[in-house]
Amino acid sequence: MILFLKDGRTADSPDVLPDGHKLEKGDGVYYLAYAMGRMSSIWGEDADEFRPERWIIDGIFQPESPFKFVAFHVIYKIVFLQILLLDKTFL
Repeated sequence: MILFLKDGRTADSPDVLPDGHKLEKGDGVYYLAYAMGRMSSIWGEDADEFRPERWIIDGIFQPESPFKFVAFHVIYKIVFLQILLLDKTFL
């Protein structure tokens, strides 16, 4: 059995998503990181291929914003690192 976890948030107040979808307070927004990592609308038509060269232009690495690709869960990593740094600062 394969289990795919969903991540999400609940709106604290009415809001509008970038695509124009309106949220009311308490509405949930969920996504499947596993599926997003394979979406051709995000990664291109060759989404199912491992191609790190897609970020190399003219021989130079062109990094994307780490927040663009939710599948990498960058928020959790940044918060964890901030906690570690703060703990070391106040020791």
